[in-house]
Amino acid sequence: MASELPSTAIDATSPHYMQPNNGLSKKIVQLVLRNSGYAAWFRTLLLKDGAHHVVRADRPDMRIGGVVVIDEDNFVGLSPILNPERFMVIAHKGTDLIPRIFDSGIRHVVFEEDSLGSAQLAIVGIEIKLAARGKREGSDASSIKRSPN
Repeated sequence: MASELPSTAIDATSPHYMQPNNGLSKKIVQLVLRNSGYAAWFRTLLLKDGAHHVVRADRPDMRIGGVVVIDEDNFVGLSPILNPERFMVIAHKGTDLIPRIFDSGIRHVVFEEDSLGSAQLAIVGIEIKLAARGKREGSDASSIKRSPN
């Protein structure tokens, strides 16, 4: 499955946001999930708030900024994980992968059986941390940017 985000839509000065047609920045979330039903529900939830652009992919595309939501099956195939602070793993309760997930640097895990609202809250937490890091590094990734048009 190819990425749904055209490379021309990425604002290179703010790697976690894209410029939609209306000029308001949207936060990018990549969904790398094998369960298409769960992915569809999750995508719908994220799009409802009007603040997110959701990209479905088979593998994380680290050229695209924002949060990467990945299931444990896809996590197993990744090594090494670059920018683990951008990742959230959706795991099965009782999985033995939790230590491996944390050893990779990922700190955000939501269980598949948890509500989508819990997962959405974790994404917001990651976005806040990424924006704070961007401010510390001199890139104001938390501001709403306007397109020049």
